[in-house]
Amino acid sequence: MIYHQGGVTVEPLYNKVRDFAMEFEMKDGKALYRGLSLFDTIKNAYSGNVLCSEDDKVEMMKPLISEAQLAGIRQRIIEVMEPVLKDIYSGPFGVDMMICTKGEKDEFCEAVLNQEGEDVNRTGLGVVPCIEINLRRTMGHVAIDLYEHLVANSSDEMKTNRTNIMRVEYDGNRYHLRIKPGRPSEEAPLH
Repeated sequence: MIYHQGGVTVEPLYNKVRDFAMEFEMKDGKALYRGLSLFDTIKNAYSGNVLCSEDDKVEMMKPLISEAQLAGIRQRIIEVMEPVLKDIYSGPFGVDMMICTKGEKDEFCEAVLNQEGEDVNRTGLGVVPCIEINLRRTMGHVAIDLYEHLVANSSDEMKTNRTNIMRVEYDGNRYHLRIKPGRPSEEAPLH
């Protein structure tokens, strides 16, 4: 396998609590923040996104990570990615992240800070601020744009449900994109 693919990647195994991402647009040498992407995977394959306002997504994340820490991670991504991409790439990109339970040997899993900036590792949670970088339009970008479209052109049913779920479902023959009203629970974010 190494011969055919040219290499192998070894990564730590994390006990995932929550997948999420930050979505950006690289334009005129600047990394512009588009928003959070709260998504779900089934057997490591993308299965859906929360569709709601940025404020609502931040609120959903507060039991797991502070708004200040999210802002710090966002700023760090901009500081790192702008100089790297400014002369070679223009377009959307996303950075996948994870909230996980933090073990003593998880060197890439940063402590989660509360709203006061205090280490809340006593809860055993950590954040991995970069699982992967996608230099392309991600499903998180689709979710952000779709939410903006829904707000501008929504039916009364969609307007009364501030949070909706965007699901990608496979029927054995093809994939279907479905939007369902509802709010994910903390135990099963999108299930």
